[in-house]
This record gives sequence, structure tokens and C-alpha cells, in this order.
Amino acid sequence: MHRTPLFAVACLAATLSLAATDAAATTDVDATPFETLPRSFTGTLPAASGPGIEWQLDLLEDGSFQLRRTYLDREPDNVFDSLGRWLVGSDERSLLLVGDPDAPIALAIESPERLRLLDRDGRPIDSDLPYELDRAEVDLLEPELELRGFYRYMADAALFDECLTGRRLPVAFVEDNLALERAYLDLQETSDLAPGEPVLAELFGRIARLPPMEGDGLVPTLEPLRFIDLHPGETCPAPFITAELRGTEWQLTHLDGEAIELGEDQRRPNIVLMPDELRLAGFGGCNRLLGGFASHGEQLRFSRMASTMMACPVGMELEQELLQALEATERFRVLGRHLDLYAADDTPVARFVAAAD
Repeated sequence: MHRTPLFAVACLAATLSLAATDAAATTDVDATPFETLPRSFTGTLPAASGPGIEWQLDLLEDGSFQLRRTYLDREPDNVFDSLGRWLVGSDERSLLLVGDPDAPIALAIESPERLRLLDRDGRPIDSDLPYELDRAEVDLLEPELELRGFYRYMADAALFDECLTGRRLPVAFVEDNLALERAYLDLQETSDLAPGEPVLAELFGRIARLPPMEGDGLVPTLEPLRFIDLHPGETCPAPFITAELRGTEWQLTHLDGEAIELGEDQRRPNIVLMPDELRLAGFGGCNRLLGGFASHGEQLRFSRMASTMMACPVGMELEQELLQALEATERFRVLGRHLDLYAADDTPVARFVAAAD
């Protein structure tokens, strides 16, 4: 088995003027509830039917995660791998996994040693069934899945910048690597692609931990198992970035745990907490909203709330309910692109989503 020497990869990286990928890391891993990384969690969680699903979740030092779910009632093809970025909520009690093909996965951080699965809204699951993942001393996963990322080849070495995680991986000369390499070189001959210039590649591969040709330890390395295609001119999706409490337009989606209903052509209520002053502005459903706020840690309180005095055929009742929710707010949580407001007894009073940029 021929593997890419690390010195050749380093030479390639030094030769090229490499721009940061669109999937750059967004997690500040120095400010998390976990003392050490990487850290793995395992457990058997309930399934909609059947005996359950075995989970292994690896949280890695660079802010990426690896997840394997094994369905115990399916044979064969019962193993599903996924990866992406992990983000800690503003309360440091919530964890969001972004990159899963279904939807972001939310978990409560019960302790550095235990996680508990939350529902799709990031709230506790009301059930006596076991939804916990406990820290485990296990080998890190070597996920196998379809991957997209920027591939580049030069001087007998190749690199792959994976889209969902932003991880830069050396490419091993195994399995279907030859087809990937030939497609890249053919593209150079038929287009203006320069040597070493990145191009978006799609393939089925394994992220293996392999020993380098020189040095000690294990290096995460891409093993191309099945080449699919190259996509010149295409880019990775924009990276998922946690929204900021202040300076973001927050659009109302739920009140008292229930999704709000808007009429045809009815504008969605929103609030903005000003970044440079303790002032709130927004739209309540009928009138413009104004007020003040104070925040410290997880605590958030609104004060001096007022609105313009226009009467509207629709939206006034919703506006009053929103004002009541803001007056009852004692705590907040930003989890990814969502803002949750809670009353003093931790009852959810409102949920907002960050407006698209």
C-alpha cells in the first residue's frame, strides 16, 4: 500500500497559495465545557421501531465531529456515518451537530461525561426511554461516506479540503485514487485549470487514521474508495455560523412552545438587540417595537417596552402575546441559528430564527 508522504503534502501546501475553504472552522474549542478533546460518547438510543440504534459520537479538537449510527434491526446496510461541525450553545449546556444529512442534531450537555439527545427544536424529549450518550474510551471512528470537497494534486501529492468540516486531509494512493487523479489531470489538459488548483470533487471515501511515511502517530487521511465526479466552477456550501445575540434580526417562529400562524401576506414579527447600545427595535405584527434590555451570562431581561399606536386588522393579538413573552423573559439561549427565551421557571416563552443574510 502506497501512502502519501507527509513531506510531499507539506511541499504541496507550501508551493500553493491556498485560500481558506468556504467550510472554515467556526467552533471555539478553547471555550467549551469539555476539559480534553478528542472525546467519544456512546449509547443505544431508542428507534421508531426495533431494538434501537447504537451511537458513537467523536468530538474532535478542530471543532469537527464524526458520528456512526448502527440500526440493530437492519441487516445488511445498517451502518450510517456522518460528519460536520459541532457548536456549543450560549448557555454551555447545549451541543449542536451541523452537517448530518437529515437535520442538525441537538444534545444537552448534562456533564462533560454525559450527553442527552434533544428533540428537533432543541428541547428535552418527554420520555422515560434512555436518550443518554456516555463518555467512552473507544477508538476514534474511521467514517465511510460520500464526501464533497476541494481536491488538488501536484508533485505526486494530493490534498482534500472536506466541505462540511473544513478538514484538510492528505490523500492516500489506494483504492480508486488513480481514477480521481486521472480525472484531475485530464481536466488540466482540457481546461485552464492550473497545476495544484483546487476543484470540487465528489467521491465515496474513508477517513482513516494512518501512520505517515515519516514521523510518529496517526494522521487522518482520505482513502478514495469510489470516485464519482469532478465539478469545476462549483464551491462548498457557505459554512454554518452561530448567530450573535446582538446585531442579528431575530424572526419570531414560536410563542409558548407553539408555532405561530401568519395570514397571507402578513409580515413576521422580529426583534433586533442593538450591538452598540442596550436598546431593542423590531416589529410586533402590527406596530414598531422599542425598548431596552440587559444581559449577563444567560440572563436576559427586557424593559421599557413600547410600540407605536397603529390599529391593524390582523396581527394585534400576536403583538400583545409577543410583548407579554418579552416581559416574562429571564433567560436566553442561542443554539446555532435559533434564539430561545425562557421565563423564570425555565418555561419556553418564545423562539426566534436568525434572518437569512
